[in-house]
Amino acid sequence: MSNHKGYVYLIHFEEKLHHAGHYIGWSQEYPLIKGGRLDTHKKGQGARILNALVERGIGFNVVQIWHDQNGFYERKLKNRKNAGRECWKCKK
Repeated sequence: MSNHKGYVYLIHFEEKLHHAGHYIGWSQEYPLIKGGRLDTHKKGQGARILNALVERGIGFNVVQIWHDQNGFYERKLKNRKNAGRECWKCKK
């Protein structure tokens, strides 16, 4: 876990994978810049759950970004076990 500042981001899955509908990640790169973390995930590299989505053709997008945060904040959000409550797409 990193104490360096960066971006914590929430990814919403267009279809659930088993029970999961979201992924929370952290990066020092802004997730949406060309060649950034999101591009890495969409190539099927990085987090295993996102690799599984790519393999199955399930779409996903970043729906929330927390700026100037560290890995400890990412862990705090993950420990809540319900990323959907942070997701504006799920609150519709």
